[in-house]
Amino acid sequence: MTDEPQKHAETLIRTLRDKNHPEHAARFADVLSGNLVGAALLSALRELSDTLMAGVEALDPSAVVALEDFRLSVDRHLTSGRADEPPANR
Repeated sequence: MTDEPQKHAETLIRTLRDKNHPEHAARFADVLSGNLVGAALLSALRELSDTLMAGVEALDPSAVVALEDFRLSVDRHLTSGRADEPPANR
């Protein structure tokens, strides 16, 4: 990407963040950085963990707490790429 489009893209990302759209800003930044594969794998992992949680809860409700911790960890990685942020409500 040349310098001028890069500057416009960075301005758009800042504007999205300033207007309280951090998820859209993060997705746009991922597209620009080429990090879509990692995000797709994490999304697939989230879907898998949700499916597993539903099955485990049906069999053993007490085991759900451990799986919920795992799911929250995946969510933290999906929210704007920072593991230290709380998971997004989806």
